[in-house]
Amino acid sequence: MNRLLLLALLLSSICTKADTLDVLFRYYHSDGQLSASPLQLTLKDGNAVLVSRADAAGWQQWRLENTSRPFHLMLVSGNDSLLLEIDVHEKYRKTVKSVVINRLQLRPFKQVLKVNELTCKWTGSIAYPIGYSFNNPLDGQTLHLKKLRCERTLDSLNVSLYFLSDSVMLFKCGKEEALFFKYYLQSDGKFRRVPSNYTCSEFKNEEQRRLYEVFTRLNGKVEYVFEGKKLVLKDSFCYWEFEFE
Repeated sequence: MNRLLLLALLLSSICTKADTLDVLFRYYHSDGQLSASPLQLTLKDGNAVLVSRADAAGWQQWRLENTSRPFHLMLVSGNDSLLLEIDVHEKYRKTVKSVVINRLQLRPFKQVLKVNELTCKWTGSIAYPIGYSFNNPLDGQTLHLKKLRCERTLDSLNVSLYFLSDSVMLFKCGKEEALFFKYYLQSDGKFRRVPSNYTCSEFKNEEQRRLYEVFTRLNGKVEYVFEGKKLVLKDSFCYWEFEFE
C-alpha cells in the first residue's frame, strides 16, 4: 500500500512539474509613456516572482513558474490592469529560457504573444518578439515622406523625420534649423507630441511647413498607424505617408 502511495505521489509530482520562464520587459501606460513604478504581477496556475525591479531604463524581470500552458498573466499598475498570454510553441518549450519584450503597453484587451520561429528573433535560449505590438518600430529610424494628401495628392516629397529614441523625434526645418519633439504612441492610435521651446523660422518647402503646423497644433488630434514599412499620420486636414529608410 505504501509503495502504491509513493508511486502515486511521484507520478503526481512529475505531471504537475512547473515550467519556468523568465520575462524581461518595459511597461508603458496607455498614453505611451514609459513607467518605472512598481507593478503587481499574478500568474494563473502558477507563481510569478519578481527578480529585479524596474531600472532607470524601465527594464524589469519576473520569473514565471507555471503548471499549465500557455502562461496567463495579469499586470496591475494602480487602477489599470493588463492581460497577457504567452504561448510558447511546443518545439521551443524545452529550450526557451527567457522572453524579452521591449514594449509591453496597457491596452483594453488581452494581448497574446506566440513564441516561435516566425514571431521572434532568437539568441540562444532568449526570444525577442518582433511584432509591432511589442515594439516601437520608429526607434532609431529615419522616415521619408512619400505621399501627402490634403486638397490634392503629392508624391515623393523632400521631407524626412528622424526618430532618435523611443520618445524623441528630430525635425529639421529650413537650411540649418532643427528642433526636438517628444512623441508618444498611445494605445488608442493617437500620436501625441510635445514640442520644445524652440520654433522654426523658415522652411525649405510648403510640405515641411504643413507638417510643422501639424506637430505644433497641440489641440488637434493626430492618428497613427503602421502599414508594413510605412507610418501613416492623419489629422482633420491631411494624410501623411512615410516610408522607412
